[in-house]
Amino acid sequence: MPGTGTVSADITPPVVALDDVLTNDSTPALTGTVNDPTATVVVNVDGVDYPAVNNGDGTWTLADNTLPALTDGPHTITVTATDAAGNAGTDTAVVTIDTTAPNAPVLDPINA
Repeated sequence: MPGTGTVSADITPPVVALDDVLTNDSTPALTGTVNDPTATVVVNVDGVDYPAVNNGDGTWTLADNTLPALTDGPHTITVTATDAAGNAGTDTAVVTIDTTAPNAPVLDPINA
């Protein structure tokens, strides 16, 4: 029949991942995985979007010092990968910043 053919549609979102992180760096680099080498990757930290680099090898990176200095404590991070068809996959993790050094031990010279 004239005018017939096959149409295929990409309806599968990319799979993207980020692990929870504990660091003393208030402007940490973030890395994760993405299964689409051409997907656009965006990292959202505390409600602000930051474009990440899709390395094309199954990983993505947000460079060190890209983020503003984060306060001590947990921060919810959402990473979204969007493919050329507009399908989006997301993952959420927690990055905990701890820049406070532990208290120095107090030595008792009598029992030392």
